[in-house]
Amino acid sequence: MCYNTNVKWANGARIHNYHSVKLGGGKMKIEPDRVYTAKEVSELLQIAYRSVLRYCAEGKIPAIRVGKFWRVYGKHLLAFLEGSSEPDVS
Repeated sequence: MCYNTNVKWANGARIHNYHSVKLGGGKMKIEPDRVYTAKEVSELLQIAYRSVLRYCAEGKIPAIRVGKFWRVYGKHLLAFLEGSSEPDVS
């Protein structure tokens, strides 16, 4: 399940604010024009945060380093999931 830091509790249930990232029916929707943080990528892919950092540093996931933080374009994340090394820029 994917959620960001805007999680509220209501009657013991989680209410998630997805910011256009929705998981439903076992499928995830990744917006190609959106920029994701490493934490969001780890939650989307359901892998460890440190693994995402390592993949970014090794170039397995095309990412941009902003200061000490990694950012991943949605189109690059989709290319990584499809097994392509280069995103379709059309």
